[in-house]
Amino acid sequence: MTGPRACAPSELPQLARLADAVFRSKGGSMQAEYPLVFGEENLNFCRVIEEDGRIVSHVGVSIRDASLLGCSLRVASIGAVCTDAAYRGRGYASLLMEDARTLALGEGASLMLISGGRGLYHRLGYVNVGSFRSFTARAEILPVPAEGLRVEPCGAAQIPGLIALHQRLPVRFVRPADDWEKLLAAGMIMNQRGDCLGVWEEGRLVAYAAVQRPRDGAPARVREYAGSETALFAALGAVARYYEASGVEVVAMPGTEDLARLLRNAGAEEKELAFTGTLGILDVDGFFACIHPYVRECLGAPTDALFLDPRQTNSISFEYAGERYALANRGQLTALVFGGSTEEARSIPEAPPGVGEILKRIFPMPLLWYGYNYV
Repeated sequence: MTGPRACAPSELPQLARLADAVFRSKGGSMQAEYPLVFGEENLNFCRVIEEDGRIVSHVGVSIRDASLLGCSLRVASIGAVCTDAAYRGRGYASLLMEDARTLALGEGASLMLISGGRGLYHRLGYVNVGSFRSFTARAEILPVPAEGLRVEPCGAAQIPGLIALHQRLPVRFVRPADDWEKLLAAGMIMNQRGDCLGVWEEGRLVAYAAVQRPRDGAPARVREYAGSETALFAALGAVARYYEASGVEVVAMPGTEDLARLLRNAGAEEKELAFTGTLGILDVDGFFACIHPYVRECLGAPTDALFLDPRQTNSISFEYAGERYALANRGQLTALVFGGSTEEARSIPEAPPGVGEILKRIFPMPLLWYGYNYV
């Protein structure tokens, strides 16, 4: 066995065959569908193990900057975790996940998102937490677009406008133009084929929706949007008709309210979703340094009296006004920070009243939603 190590450029076809054998047995190309992982410029972050002269296990890492309520941080997204069937049970995925964690920390990432919920990730301390809202609206309750509003697919020519709209989101991945080019060309919205539909009002691009193509008359699934939420709501009927779908299903982007309110008032069915995978805070000091402006804004002067100690052997603790609140591990800290209704989010211990009241003024924070950045 050799590795964990980076995938060499000459090995990319071999790696693509392994990923397709595991994830695309019925057809498709992981390399084409997920350029943020399998692009040649990212091969140092395609971590592999070689045995018997070939690649037998892989963990893909995509490291991007993100903005969380005005705070800048680096995020490592993990995907395409796979092992050749003949080499499973040897601990290769665990070795690669630890290698990916070390690599991500070296790149300055303080948060890791994993597109999966297998037991391995939970054993390594990652948790399924976070809270998102999903709305499903039948076509008949959606508005008829007003004159002057149209819905059409976006392409490379619209990238500057898409960037301008996306930059307004309060919780988002930072997505440069070259990422937009690759993602639009790939035609994937998270884990399904999809389209980027622009909403034009009086000839001006005012919103977009990244929509998974519906199957067998199911709702069209909006998995990312940005721009005017009022215009987007007015265009949802046209989105449903574009696909001849039974309606639309929309995941509300974190930190936004208007589209959710409009859908709720229209009678859409609402439900809570957890994050579509597992996650963990990698670097406690680094993460809290990143969100310090947000914490300071929430607390004011008490910020300086709230002390976080991540260096204890078996726990992470907050101290405030003589009270101490200990969390057993980084998984519990991640659950505290991002909240939600999952068992892991509910299982964190109750805080003493003083420090608990302070922490409630900060947490939970909204969590990043993958959208186009799914790997």
